[in-house]
Amino acid sequence: MQVKESPGDYLYEATQLLLAGETNAALDYFVTAAAAGDVDGQINAGYCFETGTGTWRSNSAAQRWYRAAIRQRSGAAAFNLATMHRERKNVRGAVYWFRRAIALGDDTAGLELARLYLDRLRQRSLGLASLRRTVRGKFLAADSLREAQQLIRHHRRALNPRA
Repeated sequence: MQVKESPGDYLYEATQLLLAGETNAALDYFVTAAAAGDVDGQINAGYCFETGTGTWRSNSAAQRWYRAAIRQRSGAAAFNLATMHRERKNVRGAVYWFRRAIALGDDTAGLELARLYLDRLRQRSLGLASLRRTVRGKFLAADSLREAQQLIRHHRRALNPRA
């Protein structure tokens, strides 16, 4: 009797192949896991198509896999989709997807959203509000927390230079 591999088995194999530099084979495993409905497989397949790892670069294929993961409530996939929009200078799309990522539990997206508000859109009040929500997040890396706190201090001083 042959045992059918699980999506987790495919992800493990894909990771081992990536580490060995066999990107084409790794992509095949990620796509197999993704097609089986595995959210991590969908995110990794999307990333491979976004970056051209093991394949040609394809924004449409990357978006298709990221959206499949978002339908399963993946904040990481929404974050990746937001960064794709930001890199293409589509600020409106980036804001939309960073907000979705936040709603799906990705606390780091709040920092990125604040950067967009502060740097590109020049909307300090929205940027500070996003930073305040970000620092209250439960799953924020220590370096991102420090950066958010520094940005809050910097922009408060800019609002009230005598404080």
